[in-house]
Amino acid sequence: MGIATVVNSTSTSWIRCPRCGYDLSALPPTWEAACPLYGLCSECGYEVEWSVVLDPQGRVPGWFFEAEIFSRWAWGRVFVQTWLAALVPWMFWKRVRLETPVRIRCLWWFAAVALVVGGGLRIGVEWVFLLGMSQLAGGALVDAVVSVRILTEIFTLIGLCTLLPAGAVLVLPQSRRAAKVRPAHVWRAAVYGTPGLSVVICLYWLQEYAAALGWIPFLVEPGYLLAAPPAALVTVSLLWVVIWWSGVVILYMRMRHAMMVIVSIALLTFLGIMAYHGVVYWL
Repeated sequence: MGIATVVNSTSTSWIRCPRCGYDLSALPPTWEAACPLYGLCSECGYEVEWSVVLDPQGRVPGWFFEAEIFSRWAWGRVFVQTWLAALVPWMFWKRVRLETPVRIRCLWWFAAVALVVGGGLRIGVEWVFLLGMSQLAGGALVDAVVSVRILTEIFTLIGLCTLLPAGAVLVLPQSRRAAKVRPAHVWRAAVYGTPGLSVVICLYWLQEYAAALGWIPFLVEPGYLLAAPPAALVTVSLLWVVIWWSGVVILYMRMRHAMMVIVSIALLTFLGIMAYHGVVYWL
């Protein structure tokens, strides 16, 4: 469907700025000869690409979990495709744009299933370790019951590294007043960061266990017996937070003073994690 057809055959009362939601419906009636390629939102300064704003579904990737073009029976395949795509932040945010309509129900479903997948991966890593310990013990019976601590650890760390950056973006004056980003975009960014967090956490414990079994040398300090997450685990999780939210701030939200926002997100996330574990330790 051409843009001219969309403008001529469809009411423009629904046109909103993708970033701040400002009403742009007054602009199309002022076009005399043709539809311009780009425009500026007078509220937040976002450069609007009219071909995308007037036909947002035309630019939604077919593999994206919030797309409306796949059947209900294909949700598992699309979930896997979106989950894998989210492991490469800069490529992900080049395809998923602010103009892509946010479907809150899909976000909730993706978040729930992604947590289940992350917990399953973490349990799988633990079972690999227990299997290796069983072999080293000469076939002796090893307690293979996965403790609640394992799932509590990964869900807590994923929760902190998801909610704290989102909260930082929502409360930072620079991001909220200057960019005027709608909260729905912030929560979308937070939800799709969970696959990478799950992989980072599981890879950390996989190398810890492999080193404990003597399969590989220790790459970081041994800490698999500690009740609280080791410093190296928090560090690699924060590194993912920085990488992920760099793509969000620069490519997706296109914020000004992006580096200042990214540093603020990393700092507030680190302080939040330390405060949480400090409270848990004292309790």
